[in-house]
Amino acid sequence: MNQDHMTQRQRAARPPTRRRPLRVGDRVSYMFGTHRVVARVVEDHGNIGVGGRQLVAVVRKTYEGELRDSVVAAEDVTLLRDRKRPPSRQG
Repeated sequence: MNQDHMTQRQRAARPPTRRRPLRVGDRVSYMFGTHRVVARVVEDHGNIGVGGRQLVAVVRKTYEGELRDSVVAAEDVTLLRDRKRPPSRQG
């Protein structure tokens, strides 16, 4: 098989490219059932997921104000800009 041609399944299995790796303290959003929720990364489990995917532990607040934790694949979350911290300036 020519390496230039990938099947649709192979393309879908590749993790999307990310601007930077997730770090502890990052605000992220992800789908929880049928709802998109906002959470904070509290622990990086490393690349121990299926196929070497990065797993992270996140904490989210429920509608009742309780804190709930989950472990999610880094490729399933969207990195959000943190409202509390100004963006860092590089240069």
